[in-house]
Amino acid sequence: MRRAGQAAADAIPGAVHRVLGGQAHSVAPEAIVSVLLEFLVPS
Repeated sequence: MRRAGQAAADAIPGAVHRVLGGQAHSVAPEAIVSVLLEFLVPS
C-alpha cells in the first residue's frame, strides 16, 4: 500500500505522502493528531 500511496501523491499536484511509524491501518489518535492539525490549521 505504501507504493500505491506514494504513486497517488506523486500524481497529484501539491499532495504529500506521509507514513506514521509504528502504525497500522487503524491509526491511534495520539499518533495522527499532530498530522491532522498541521493539515487542517494553517501556520
